[in-house]
Amino acid sequence: MREILFRGKDRFSREWEEGSLLVQKDGCGKQLVYICAERGDRYIYIECDPKTICQYSGFRDKAFHRIWEGDIITFTLKDKKVRGIVRYGEYCNPFGNGKHVGFYLEWEDRECAYFRQELPYWVETEALTVSGNIFGS
Repeated sequence: MREILFRGKDRFSREWEEGSLLVQKDGCGKQLVYICAERGDRYIYIECDPKTICQYSGFRDKAFHRIWEGDIITFTLKDKKVRGIVRYGEYCNPFGNGKHVGFYLEWEDRECAYFRQELPYWVETEALTVSGNIFGS
């Protein structure tokens, strides 16, 4: 079974926090997003910027780093460096075998338009490296 885990940037310190996700509305109807993070023998709720919330894919790169939604993945294929952004949602493979929902790669290079998109395929096939994320850190 896949580990369900989220991360987001603390609204005040801008540091990444990992844990369970809690979403609620304040008295004025504004959406508030919290990460419930473990700190020793207790848990704390940290308010996070909703735009930075990412889900853990359940996969790790070749250096055993977790692969998160929003991460930029790089690997070499036939002497060419390939980059893609990890996304979650509905996608179509270029082979015309219908729509799928899950973690997939959004390719940055048009030459990769006919590559398979599903993240599990590439994790099993290539030596992926997390080289950054769409949030610049």
